[in-house]
Amino acid sequence: MKSYLYLILWIATEICVAKSEAISVHKPNEINLISEFSANPQQPHSVAMAHALKELGFPVLSYEFFATAADKSMSNSIYKEYVAHVVAHPEGFFPYGKQVSRLLPADQIDIPAEWNGFFLFHRAIEGVERGEAENAIDLLKKISPSDPNYIPSVFLLGILEHKIGKDKSALHYFTQSLDLSSRQHGKFSEIRNQSALNIARIYYEHKKYKEAIHRYSVVSEKSENWLQGLLESAWIFYLMDKPENALGNLQTVLSSFFQDRFYPEAYLLRSIVLSKRCNFKSAVREVSDFQKRYKPILNEMKIIQEKFQNQPDGFYEVVEAYISHKMRSYVEIGSVLDQVLRSNDIKREYAVLMMVQFEIERAEKIGLSASSTLFIKTELMRIFEEKKKSISLMVWNRFKKKQALLEDIFVKSQLVTAQTLLGNLDVIRSELQVGKEQKQGTYIAGLKQLKLGQRLEYWPYEKEDWRDEVGGYISYIKNLCVH
Repeated sequence: MKSYLYLILWIATEICVAKSEAISVHKPNEINLISEFSANPQQPHSVAMAHALKELGFPVLSYEFFATAADKSMSNSIYKEYVAHVVAHPEGFFPYGKQVSRLLPADQIDIPAEWNGFFLFHRAIEGVERGEAENAIDLLKKISPSDPNYIPSVFLLGILEHKIGKDKSALHYFTQSLDLSSRQHGKFSEIRNQSALNIARIYYEHKKYKEAIHRYSVVSEKSENWLQGLLESAWIFYLMDKPENALGNLQTVLSSFFQDRFYPEAYLLRSIVLSKRCNFKSAVREVSDFQKRYKPILNEMKIIQEKFQNQPDGFYEVVEAYISHKMRSYVEIGSVLDQVLRSNDIKREYAVLMMVQFEIERAEKIGLSASSTLFIKTELMRIFEEKKKSISLMVWNRFKKKQALLEDIFVKSQLVTAQTLLGNLDVIRSELQVGKEQKQGTYIAGLKQLKLGQRLEYWPYEKEDWRDEVGGYISYIKNLCVH
């Protein structure tokens, strides 16, 4: 697995370690309470138990107990006292700010002004997850410009406005988040890059190609959004009849430096661009290279599909083997898993899973009785299995979409090869619907239906490639067409 994911997981674990090392293992009140609760888990001590677990360095399990208390008794005096403590220090109670509303209903809790933005932002995220875009927009608009969550909220407003079809408003918010994040000297660098990428995509949708290219050029070469931006802008250069620029971008996307990345459509685009300059032999060779690289991957994906289609939970073993560098089988699908695991929601879920794993290991070290240790580990293992199942389903669903995409590209590649051999460039353009509005699910010359917030990375250009006047790259190609 790439180092960036391990960095995320390492940070999450180090946070847990830092918190736990700051807490003495000699806390008799908390330990006695846990022992008492484990002996009789039906007694009404869920809130106090949650507090004890947090003090002993179990933030995830503490959250679960507090959530249970919130579900059972909103009027309990201990609960209200604990709520006051939570709203004063929210960052320590919500793993990644999740499920704020479940614990702190907005109509019953008086949130301190300094934490108002935190709760508004995460309640908006919950609204998005429930499909309540309009309500989420209303919450985000209440966040003050002086609040630390303001720039992320403006970016999220852009996503939501685009989602409900208000592109003009979306452009306004993305432009605002791009401007604000650019002033923060790297603090919100990914919001800056994703804002530029999303502005470019909206301009592309409206066929404002020059404006789109300008915004793609803003995405930093150090950003994870860089490679995807190069691929998308290569399609635009092709539509603008700038094949050298398109090939310059594809030179990087398909370089050996990124040989483990999953960009099969880049081969097809390069073949089409070469055909446009009547380099038919090179175009056919490009399709052949695509098939040689991706045929083993597709074959293995079909085997996996057949094995796990009725038990997707079992797919976690494959994911875990890949992340831990212990792949002994299914070695061909590494590039697919790499791209799937770059999703923010999957990384967040996996980081929480690592926090749970840390808490399971910690339960052995804090001086609890054997029965209390067993009780805590049993509760944590339940959470651990739930997270594994959640991650498995998320990865599995994305994996199936990648397989469908790859199968579609193989069909298109056969079309490109056949028509290129005949020199029928017009047929290729017609069949692939180049320059036409694309239906949902198609990728060719349409970037698929645009999805906001995808992620990429960096590689320097060399050899015959150079920057043009807007910061793009150019790779020279001889025109072999006879006019």
